[in-house]
Amino acid sequence: LLLVDLSRVGIDLGLRDAPGRWPGITEQLLFREELFPVCSPAFQDLKKLKSPVDLRKVKLLHDQ
Repeated sequence: LLLVDLSRVGIDLGLRDAPGRWPGITEQLLFREELFPVCSPAFQDLKKLKSPVDLRKVKLLHDQ
């Protein structure tokens, strides 16, 4: 995780995707994130996905 020292690089505003406490910085929650699985109808049919538990049978892509 690379954090830029906002006070040293002349930046007035920064967005961070993590909770935390940083000295000299005021934080404000902009929105809460909600994650859920999605796939195309063709992929769903090909892998025979009928319920969320069926996701255990396929390789999942992660956002991180």
